[in-house]
Amino acid sequence: EESRPAKKNGKKERAAMNEEYNTVKILSPKGGRGYDIMFKRDVTAYPIEALLLRNDDPVDLTGCRVEFSMRHLTTGRFTLRREAAIQDAAAGEVRFDWQPGDTDVAGSYRAEFKVTYPDGRRATFPNAGYIKIFLMKDIE
Repeated sequence: EESRPAKKNGKKERAAMNEEYNTVKILSPKGGRGYDIMFKRDVTAYPIEALLLRNDDPVDLTGCRVEFSMRHLTTGRFTLRREAAIQDAAAGEVRFDWQPGDTDVAGSYRAEFKVTYPDGRRATFPNAGYIKIFLMKDIE
């Protein structure tokens, strides 16, 4: 009898095996071309609004602190690390408002949210991969 390689476990199977997976559902701004978020550089009018999920369920952020971090993909340089606002703690909804200077450099970025729970535990969203952001060049 021929043996087949074991299938990789999908999200539901991992959850059943108590392996947690943390994901981010971007509500706005929208992305495109393989990016989760995409807009022109030097624009600060589009805050990131997102849901933080664990095993596809909203994470209760009551009493938590949430931080947003972003790193330029080419240079590897951290461009920012700052607190995000919790919009709806029970629904896991967060918001990150850009400030002048945050989006000055065009290019590809990796980003994530870090949650610190009231007992000091920390979790990263997403915990596999990154939020992919692309800041397009403008005409000027």
